[in-house]
Amino acid sequence: MEKVDYKHNQYCLALGFFDCMHLGHRAIFRTGKKYAEEHGLMFGAFTFSQPIKKDGENVAKQVYDFCERKMLYAECGAEKIIAYPFTDEVKNTEAREFLDGLTGNYDIAAFVCGDDYTFGKYGAGDVRLLREYCDEKGIALVIAPTIEHSGKRISSTEIKSLLSVGDLKSCAELLGEKYFIYGEVVKGRGEGHVFGIPTANVSVSADKLLPKCGVYACTADIDGRLYGAVTNVGAKPTFDDYSTTVEALIEDFDGDLYGKYIKLSFSEYLRDIRKFDTPDELVGTIKNDIKRSKSLC
Repeated sequence: MEKVDYKHNQYCLALGFFDCMHLGHRAIFRTGKKYAEEHGLMFGAFTFSQPIKKDGENVAKQVYDFCERKMLYAECGAEKIIAYPFTDEVKNTEAREFLDGLTGNYDIAAFVCGDDYTFGKYGAGDVRLLREYCDEKGIALVIAPTIEHSGKRISSTEIKSLLSVGDLKSCAELLGEKYFIYGEVVKGRGEGHVFGIPTANVSVSADKLLPKCGVYACTADIDGRLYGAVTNVGAKPTFDDYSTTVEALIEDFDGDLYGKYIKLSFSEYLRDIRKFDTPDELVGTIKNDIKRSKSLC
């Protein structure tokens, strides 16, 4: 890998993909941050800026896109984020060469990771090899505790499965916070305004995993202020729009949201998407959705 002179600080560096910052990932960050503070180091995180794709596989959608993940890394204490694109060159880098690339570019005093961390070509590098390498280089290696839920190691795969069935409560238990979508409000077709129910259409990254199509009780963070919201994820069959979109009705908000970035935190699945026969039926159902949402958020 190309050498870059970034040696301005000594780092305690967390290693992993950290694709959704669930409780297991947070334990790694918490362990690394504590070690960094105790030893006068800067705490940073190494990750990949795009989904990891193995040979013959399609790129899997991720719980959080890279923009959302960077927000979470910073919230969990990372002062520096080192992100490599998952190119063919990186994918085919041997395990020791991968570590040489990191230690050659950054002044690393300590690595922190989980006990199941793998790296390098074909994932051939493991914690045993990493420990040998650290011993040779005089680098500390800190293994974070494994976090389990209901007797099982927490995994991104389980969280994705929960999202696919709309189980946002269980998802939040594993993530350590509510699943969210962070995106820019863009212009939609405007049907909501016509019927007196203005909504915000939120843009979503192509590699973002959305929950099961349906209507959800949410909280909207707009410029640091929280509002109740009801969010439709999926089609809008009443308006013959069968594309998958994210559209939120934000309660008690009066203002122009176009171009703003908002964060929608999902509390609970409310109902299936359906086609209404009349505008009055649609409006009446949405009013009921709002009442239910207020009791849940």
